[in-house]
Parts: sequence; C-alpha cells; structure tokens
Amino acid sequence: NLALMAGGSPKAAGFVEWRSPALAGLIALILQVFCSLLVLSSDSSRELSTEETLWSQQKTQIIQKVSAYQYADAIASLTTFLNSVKDEELKSDLNYYLQDLKDEMTFFNNSVKGLSKRGQRQKIIINNQTFYIDKADENGFTGAIPGVSGSVYKRQWKDIDPKSVYKILPEDLSKTDYFYSALFCYNHNLLKEGEKILVRCLKYYPEQQERISRFIARYRNIPLPPGGFAEYEGQIITAEDKSYLEKGYVKYEGEWMPYDDMMTAKGYVNVNGKWVTLEEQKRLEFYERNLEKLKKLLAPKGIIDKPVADAEKLPWEQARTKETDHYIVKANLTQDALDDICFLMECFYFEACKIFKYYKEPRWKLKVFVFKDSAEYQKNGGPFGSGGVYMGDRIMTYYQPPGTTSVLLHEGTHQFVHLVAGVDVPLWINEGLASYYEASRFEGTSLKTNIINQERLNNIRRRIEKKTISTFEEVINIRLAFTSYEYAHSWSLIYFYINYKNGLYANAFNQYFEAIKKKGFTDPETHKKLFEETFKVSLEVMERQWEDYILNLK
Repeated sequence: NLALMAGGSPKAAGFVEWRSPALAGLIALILQVFCSLLVLSSDSSRELSTEETLWSQQKTQIIQKVSAYQYADAIASLTTFLNSVKDEELKSDLNYYLQDLKDEMTFFNNSVKGLSKRGQRQKIIINNQTFYIDKADENGFTGAIPGVSGSVYKRQWKDIDPKSVYKILPEDLSKTDYFYSALFCYNHNLLKEGEKILVRCLKYYPEQQERISRFIARYRNIPLPPGGFAEYEGQIITAEDKSYLEKGYVKYEGEWMPYDDMMTAKGYVNVNGKWVTLEEQKRLEFYERNLEKLKKLLAPKGIIDKPVADAEKLPWEQARTKETDHYIVKANLTQDALDDICFLMECFYFEACKIFKYYKEPRWKLKVFVFKDSAEYQKNGGPFGSGGVYMGDRIMTYYQPPGTTSVLLHEGTHQFVHLVAGVDVPLWINEGLASYYEASRFEGTSLKTNIINQERLNNIRRRIEKKTISTFEEVINIRLAFTSYEYAHSWSLIYFYINYKNGLYANAFNQYFEAIKKKGFTDPETHKKLFEETFKVSLEVMERQWEDYILNLK
C-alpha cells in the first residue's frame, strides 16, 4: 500500500512480502506512526486551505472593485489582507498581485489624465458618440458634444462599456505599459484583447516572462508551472510544452511524440509529402495513372491563353465537344485549345480530389462551355461584366488571355465544391478555394497548385497593416456578396489551413468541411462552436497564428 501511494508497484519500489508473525507488530506500529504523521500533515493543510479560502473570498471583492475602477480601495483591501497572511508562498504571490494592481492603477490614471492636457481638448469616441474632453481623471470625464452649444456631458468610467474605455487608451505604449494594458483587459473582462497583448509581450519582451507567468497562473488559479509560461505560434502555453513543440512533437493519447510517428500510429502513409490513408493512396495512384494516359492521348500544347487558341474564329454553332472521364467540354476554339482545356480540367479534378479526399465517381459528367469572346458569352447567358460563371449545370467563360486558365479554375472550383458538398457552403470556403486554385499554372504538362496568389496576398497584407481587417468570426459567417477584400481574406485562410506548419490544420479543414456537408451552414454562434471544436483551437488563437503567418509569407 505504501508503494502504491507513492505511485509505483511494491516490487519496483523495493518492498518485499513479510510473512513473519514476529514482525507483524512492528509493521503495525510503523503504519500507526505513518498515519499519525498524515493526520498532522492534514491538519496543517486545513490551516492553509482556510487561509486560501479567505483569500478566495477577498479576491472576488477586489476584482469587483478593480472592475469598477476603484483601484485605491482594491489596493487597500489587498494590503490589509496581506498583512494577516502567514503562509510564505501565498504571501509571495499576493505581493506580486499587489504590485500588479499598483502598476495598473498608475497606467490607467496616467492614460485618462492625458486626455485632458492643459490647453487642449481631446476628441474621443464612445459608442459611436463623439466628445471633446475638458477634464478626465481616474473616476470619469467631463466634456462637450460637438455641435451642441454649451453642452456639458459627464460620465464615470464604470458606467461605460469596458471595450470603449480600452479603445481610448493610448496605442503607442512602452514595453511595460503593454503588460499593464493587458492587466486592464483581463480585469475588465476583455479576455481576447488581453491575451493578444500577453502573447506579444511574451514574444518580444522575454525579460517580463516571470512576471507574466505569475499573472497567468494567478488568473487561471493554478500553481506556477516549472519554467512558467511561454508564447508559441500565437498561444500561451507552458515552457515545457513549448520545448516539445519546437522539436516538432505533438501530443497523441497523452504522450509527446514526433508528428510522423503520430500519423503512422493513426494508420496514415506519406505520399509526396502528404499524409493519406491506404485507401486514399490507392485511389490517388489510380487517378494519376489515368491522368498520365490522358496526357499521352491529348498531348497538351499549353495554348489556352495564346493567340492561336481562337485562330479559326468559329461561331458557337460550330463549337467542338469532347468528353473526358469527368467532363464534357464545349468550345469554339481550335482542336488543340479544346484538348488543352480538357487536360486542364482533369488535372484540376485530380488536385481537388486530394484536398477534399473525394474519391467517388460523379453521377454525371461536369459541363464546361468556353466561348470565343465576351459578346458570345453574354449572348448565351453569361452575366454582363463577369469573366466567368457557374450556373448549376455548367461553368461558362470566354477566351480572355492571359486569364482564361485562371477563370476556368476559379469557376471550376465552384462547380467541384457543389459536386462534393451537395449543399450551400459558407461563402468564405467557396470563394477562398476558388481564389486558391485560380493562381495555379502549368509547368510543362503538370498543373502546379498551392501557389501564392500575389494579388490576394498584397490586398490582405495592406488591411492587416492598417488594422482594418475583419475578425475570423465575421469572415466565416459572411452570407452576402464579396468585395475584393473578402476574396483576399478568404484566400488567405485557405492557404493558411493547407500550408501552416506543414499542414497542421489540413486534416481538421477536411473534417470541418465534412461537418458543414452534414449539418449545413447554421447560425453564427453554432458555426463558431463547430469551427473551434473541429480545429481544437479558439478563433482568437488561430487569428494570431494566421496574421503572423500571412505577414511573413514569401
């Protein structure tokens, strides 16, 4: 029993089985003494737990005072309680807490007093209402409403939404002020903003690691882990976990191991750098063999976007039609151009199957119409001003060098997504995938995908740098028409999920897509929950990972 209490087996712990009656009394005596020691230890634990219970009650009151901007009262209460504490470990933690409160109070007071500098009237916006500040201090502010002559407006900070107060705090902060602004966020229930700041502090200001670690442990109400906390890929994790992750390890069934070992344990095999099941491997090899046969049959020339593609100037009534394994393609271009379109679409189909893990033969062949010019395209139902369209039973575009290939891949993606899903999927997936594939190009006779869409990348980077980006939650729930910005944001998400950390989220993206197929696109809150449960990470953490990845993408 002693060995088991110590966490091991009797033999491993060095205990042997005693059968001598003469020693029975001695063993009983030893056990009695041991149990007595346990009781004494238990008594001291009860004394400590009583102190901790008192602190838990006091802490709640202090938090309430801080959230109401009553910093001085909170500090006074903590100081009084601290003077009564006997346990040295608890006392040490409370001293750190006291210092944090004092520094947060100083930071906040200096920030709001800066709103009413002598001789200046600062403009602030709270809940979409503009004010000119006459005087501001730790309690609140007095100001005037623009355009209302002689108006006097008074508000206390505690009566204003904390996010509005946070937004008027200065943005240009020192290293230490960043930490104090994080404390402000956590104490006023702005957890998303606070965690983002702490991630930045841990990443760029390592000298603050111990203090930040103590705060995180106190906030989470857990013991300070060995080595404290650290930043890793937009997350706050223990230093121990970071050491494993930096080696490329993952946690699987409670144990850290190399990623390749985990995938092998799950029954996956590595094919050209991608982990797939044995069944998927067989299907991919089958498709690849068929693609090689088609390439020999069509002998692709790579002329879809070259002047010779429409050399014959055929009317649509004389358009050629050709069938492949998965497509029926009709175009009034040259025979070589038609063959190239057929080969392009089959190459795309093969690549799309890999991403979606779709290995079924479609119930019908997919139709593709390519007209010789925009006038003919519009005459046959193409929307005015568009370069291409997916119309349910077909995709349509027209010869428009050098963008014919790009449009075929963009609209072909919409067609393929509908084939695979059978239901309406969120716009961000549909347009993000279409933008992902539109950047593909031929290298020789191979369609190279997973190419950075430079136009989309530049667009989203500008928005990140200007701090005008939408949140993940807003983007994944968009239901109306896209602007060029939404196209760029959606493309960046798809590229991120496929490539981040060598495909860390790739399988989760497939699982998410499968869940969408089964459950459909529901209300935003349910959608967010599905998203986080599938990817096993919060949207806020993923946002930080994505932003850092996109800004450093080359």
